[in-house]
Amino acid sequence: MNPRTAAALALAFLSGPALAGDPLVEAMPLDPNAPITLGIGKPNGEKLARRAQAELEPYLSKVMKRPVKVEILPDYDALSAALADGKVDIAWITPLAFVHAAQRRADVIAIAKAMRAGKLFYRAAFVVRPDSTARSLGDLAGKKVAYVSKSSSSGYLFPRALLSSQGKDPDRFFREAIFMGDYKLMRNGPPFGDGSWRLINLRNDPIESTDLSALEPERFQKMVAEAEAYHQRTGVVLPEVGYNPVRQLLVNNWKVLTRQLWFLLLQVALIVLGLPLLLGWWLRRRRPR
Repeated sequence: MNPRTAAALALAFLSGPALAGDPLVEAMPLDPNAPITLGIGKPNGEKLARRAQAELEPYLSKVMKRPVKVEILPDYDALSAALADGKVDIAWITPLAFVHAAQRRADVIAIAKAMRAGKLFYRAAFVVRPDSTARSLGDLAGKKVAYVSKSSSSGYLFPRALLSSQGKDPDRFFREAIFMGDYKLMRNGPPFGDGSWRLINLRNDPIESTDLSALEPERFQKMVAEAEAYHQRTGVVLPEVGYNPVRQLLVNNWKVLTRQLWFLLLQVALIVLGLPLLLGWWLRRRRPR
């Protein structure tokens, strides 16, 4: 059985000479006319993935002197599964997804590692908006967090490992926010929403205006199940259906608001009561005698 290879494959490696015992050669289909299938993800969006596909296929086919087909997988989980199931011969893959594939299939091996700025390693970081007051990890407690995917090392595994190393519970440190790649699961109660779960693609819809739950039901159901599991695991108490935060705020604080805003409320009452009286007086003055 041909071993399936996984790694962040450098083009220089792919375009180099094929040597006996080379794991890349071992991964190639025996039929020289059969295409080699390279699996890639789309961490930077569909558009850039399609561009990479269009550039890689002719280039790799030329330098490797045999057809190369580039398959775009929706996320790292799908890429890992495709590698383990033999649907792709080679994969440009994240470290964690590679481990998952290797656990499912023993003959999955790494053959190359990407270099960035001449280094084999890179750093992960929590990024905040320019107007944020957060200056340390502790300042992020209780904030919303956007993880890339549970199969992303730098976008999920490493940040959670950092939190754990500092004695912080990764499941409780941040407020709830569930992200899968470019997707976000959210729900807002009245008056901002109807309390239903909505699926949003943040890359294509940054203003969060289009609900994709009906168009992508499989992804939607998977993320809802993930959210419910999170709630059970952490003991999060969710608002009841029909909960209106603005109404509840007024109910809980009407005495305080009345005491603090009595003068303004009095003015509003005088205006509301006085306008009809003033209008009636004006109409009587204009009535012919």
